[in-house]
Amino acid sequence: MEEQDPAVSLEREADDLAHKLDKLDDHISDAEKAADRRREDLDPAVAGDWEDTRGTAGQGEDPQGAVDDRPSGSPTPGDAAGGDD
Repeated sequence: MEEQDPAVSLEREADDLAHKLDKLDDHISDAEKAADRRREDLDPAVAGDWEDTRGTAGQGEDPQGAVDDRPSGSPTPGDAAGGDD
């Protein structure tokens, strides 16, 4: 069996790795393009494009009167313990 020159072997291996790296780069580029096309095809409402939308009045906040600001244990209006009816 013939021994190969280490420099020739390294050169061949470097060329092989460069070829594989080019193929990988092509695959990554194709995947990025496919992902961009999918993003463009999606309906913004389905895709969660919520940052540019505005909710209805009171959405995300407690509507006036929905939260009792009194300390717990305080009588409520109409309470038998002495409310303000």
